[in-house]
Amino acid sequence: MQGIYLCLQQLETGRTDVENQYARAVSSQGNQSAQQLSKVFQVTPRTWRGLGNIEQSGLSLQAAYRYLDAQRRFSDQLQRHDCVILADADCISGLVLQGQRKPT
Repeated sequence: MQGIYLCLQQLETGRTDVENQYARAVSSQGNQSAQQLSKVFQVTPRTWRGLGNIEQSGLSLQAAYRYLDAQRRFSDQLQRHDCVILADADCISGLVLQGQRKPT
């Protein structure tokens, strides 16, 4: 509701500004808990079902924590489905995510 209110205020006053609607809940220092995650995780490319590879859209463990990575530890037991889904003509998940099709 606050976001809608801010948009209406801008329309009524003829302004086109970027406003932070979350100023009541988020400090200027940001989310301290989320910032601590960079000690454990790093931003990496990620392959997404129906979309393919997107740079800087995933997280992987930092080197010090790679011994906890289940994907590396159990890679021989994991089945990779994303390639099958990307090639499946009946799967429209990527088109839905891109707004090109509606799911029925």
